[in-house]
Amino acid sequence: MSFREVNSLRREGRLDEAFKLAETDLQAEDSSWSRSAMFWVLRDYFNSYLSQGNMEDCNKTFLQMQEMLSGMDDADGYAERAIKHASECLCPNSRLLHEASELSRNGHEEEAYDKVMEIHAKTPIEDLLHEQFAWIIFRYLKKEYNQIGSLNARKILFTYMQLHNERPSLVHSQILNLASKISERYNDFKFLPFLQMWRVNNFTDEDLRESYSEGKTFQPLYIRIFRRCISLRYNLDECLAVFCQNPGIGKKQLLVAYSQQNYFDIFNLSKESPDGAFNKIVQYANECKGEMIENEYHSKIIRSFLFLSKENINSKTKEILEAFGFDKFLPEDWSKEINEKGDKPYPSLVERFIKTYNDSMAMATSRIPDRDYEQLIKKAIEKYPEDDQFPRYLAKADLSWGNKDLALQEYRKLLIKNNKFYLWKELSLITDNRELKYSALCKAISSEPKDEFLGEVHLLLANLLIEDKEFGRALNELNQYASTYARNSWPLKSSFLEAQQKIPQGTQPSESNLDFYQEHSQTAEEFVYSEIPWTTMAVIDIFEKLKENGKKSLRAKLVSSEGKTITINVRQLGCVSTKPHLKDCYDIKLSEDGKRAALVKPSNHNVKEILKEKIGFVEYYNEEKKLAHVYDTSNNHYIISHMPFSKDMKFIIFLAVPINKQSQARNSHYGSSIQTSMEDHQISHAIFSHRIKYNKYKEALEHFPEIVGVVDGVNKEKELFHCVFGKGNGTIIRFSETNIRPCIADVIIAHYIVKKDKENKNRIQLLDIKVDDSKETPLVKVVKGTVRTSFNVKGKRFGFVEDYYIPEYLLNGVADGDVVSVKVVFDGDKWRAVSKMPLE
Repeated sequence: MSFREVNSLRREGRLDEAFKLAETDLQAEDSSWSRSAMFWVLRDYFNSYLSQGNMEDCNKTFLQMQEMLSGMDDADGYAERAIKHASECLCPNSRLLHEASELSRNGHEEEAYDKVMEIHAKTPIEDLLHEQFAWIIFRYLKKEYNQIGSLNARKILFTYMQLHNERPSLVHSQILNLASKISERYNDFKFLPFLQMWRVNNFTDEDLRESYSEGKTFQPLYIRIFRRCISLRYNLDECLAVFCQNPGIGKKQLLVAYSQQNYFDIFNLSKESPDGAFNKIVQYANECKGEMIENEYHSKIIRSFLFLSKENINSKTKEILEAFGFDKFLPEDWSKEINEKGDKPYPSLVERFIKTYNDSMAMATSRIPDRDYEQLIKKAIEKYPEDDQFPRYLAKADLSWGNKDLALQEYRKLLIKNNKFYLWKELSLITDNRELKYSALCKAISSEPKDEFLGEVHLLLANLLIEDKEFGRALNELNQYASTYARNSWPLKSSFLEAQQKIPQGTQPSESNLDFYQEHSQTAEEFVYSEIPWTTMAVIDIFEKLKENGKKSLRAKLVSSEGKTITINVRQLGCVSTKPHLKDCYDIKLSEDGKRAALVKPSNHNVKEILKEKIGFVEYYNEEKKLAHVYDTSNNHYIISHMPFSKDMKFIIFLAVPINKQSQARNSHYGSSIQTSMEDHQISHAIFSHRIKYNKYKEALEHFPEIVGVVDGVNKEKELFHCVFGKGNGTIIRFSETNIRPCIADVIIAHYIVKKDKENKNRIQLLDIKVDDSKETPLVKVVKGTVRTSFNVKGKRFGFVEDYYIPEYLLNGVADGDVVSVKVVFDGDKWRAVSKMPLE
């Protein structure tokens, strides 16, 4: 018999028949299947005896069930749960617990709870029934905890904790969740000690995962419980010590939850009490000091602190920022923040953090920055290379750490990039070299045209001069300071009045300190720029530039022999009352990016050492724009501005402005080689030197490329002829353009340039032309051979010698098969005979 037949009889209520069949099978073969069939028959007998109150037979049947289970395959655990249920049913209090459970599930939580507590008081409820007991406690407490008071709620929780129900379990997790709510209701409830009794190892697998309901995502139970502990102001370390006992709980996730809960607490506090929110932030920073906290909520708390302390940096600010940590920023914390309109970037969180930390040092008890600050500031220098405040902060920190040489090196790098007065001023403050102090202050003054920014610089320089008893120059500096402050209606600072009192009575101010600035600037310049090589550059253009304030400034563009260019104010060239001239040369120390002149001085070099002198043909002159288009002997195209011009000016000497990259292409043509302009037709700039006189034109032409061609057609009526220089390469010459009147087949030579037409194709422009039959060219030759004649559709006769075409007018007196000699010319596409030649 099969397992299926036994089950079928059992389900039909024919237990006796099912038992006999199962017994027969078991006797025939003691197997997992036969035991399983007998087990479930016995289970049904057990339930039947239980409903009759026949506990004696229940006990006997239970023992038999246990015996069958020992040899069964119970992978799904159904049989084990049936044994457990049977065990519970055999307990003396089973029926009473079952009745109480029904009451509890059906909305009579208090009655059910009172009933089981009464039972438990008389006869302790058996451990097997503690699972039901636990659910009865949970349902009652969940419904009544708000009304029963803290003491009663804690007593009930204590009763639960004395039970021996299975843990981890769903009811155990529900009790913890309920305890969390009780801690919200009653301030005297010690939640963390309760959690220690509950034991964090009793979280189920589900408690460690997110849950989902109605399209919403909920944090894992352990995270919610951890956050509750934090909100109750338990210390972070003791919370971590409790939760990390569970190996399935990661510290990183706990720290995120810690930051998250603190952020929400701070946010809610800020609505009621900004001071309270600020104190909460301080508490958070001190607690998380030393922990590797790096998450979005940590960043938000830092942002909140920076906002709240913006107008109130005090002696504690530095310490609090250090507690936050310098290595706990997310990648997005380095990104610029955008305003609501999306059109204006604001400093990133890291930038504001660094600035606040730098500002806080002035108020702090210890003004020496934390050593971890160094790595953050160096990273900021890399991240924001255009912002000079970060190298300045690093220099300031280096000074605090006793690294003065490193601080000076930072300012050297800064000044190479930016010639700013405040950098020179700050350099003067950190150096011990007195001459460098003088020099840096002189550079600060000469680098900033607006005296409104130089008040402190004048005071610093005045005090140095007073110390060296240079009272006249010192008074000049003080007078400049006072004049600027008076012009702007600014109150004089006490430091000015103190310096003024040190000037002896009757002292006359120096007439000017400009000579002093120039004399003392060299030391600072050598300190900063000594390692930068001099670059000789020539002025190639002078123009006016309209500034934002509507005023014009005179600018000069310079170029080096390598093609480096720079545009600067002519004042930097030392031209204050006069203009520089084209072709003037200067030695310049360029900034790191090559866009700024750090130092400038007149050069002894000649412009021809920088700009190559070339012969040029003036192809076109735009009188309106005063621009000349010129081609050199290599077909390079140049534009020359400010060039004097007359209509008979054809050839000039000019100075070519070098460019970094040049490319030339050569196009081969049938029968000749034409040197063309640059492939991309780059137009370069040049400077006019002088014109070539008419009697020197022939010498100038010899420098341009020469081409040999042949005349393949003459039209006297239209007064023109056509020349061919190769395949697809020909041009028309009008009689008005030359004095020569050639014949067909004449060999010509010409000098030329190649320029681009409107379609960007290469076109030859001849500069001169002459007939020279002594020149050899493959474009014209004499051929001899047997002629083959024929007629076209119009009846006209024509012929061929080999592949060379013979027109009708050359066939007079010539019969098919005759031997003839003819001169043939290539017309750019094909060959044709142009004249008879005598037979030799």
